Amino acid sequence: MCRKLHYNHQEDLDLGTFWLRIVNELDNFIRRCLDVKSDGGSFLHLQEFSEHIPLLLEEIDIQTNHLIAKEHIEFSFIKKYYLEILRLCFINIPSENPMSVIITDTPKGYSKVI
Repeated sequence: MCRKLHYNHQEDLDLGTFWLRIVNELDNFIRRCLDVKSDGGSFLHLQEFSEHIPLLLEEIDIQTNHLIAKEHIEFSFIKKYYLEILRLCFINIPSENPMSVIITDTPKGYSKVI
């Protein structure tokens, strides 16, 4: 996931397009993780994400149960885990209004797309 996000960044996309690709890639990643969880799989192979993904998926379950019970839904915890996952990819989103995305570093082993 991180490699694809950095490849997208290196395409010199405008901020809006880059932001949509970030959201799309993260959404696909989380959906794959939900599939693994529902199949009883392990997240140990996710290396740097193995700590955050189970917590995120647990929070999604909690908020889903709140939704089913017609209780207040709190997205701030889900958002917190999303931002932490992006930080592991060296992408920092310090503000949503106005939108800003900062690539904090080029991870070692990620080659520059030419």
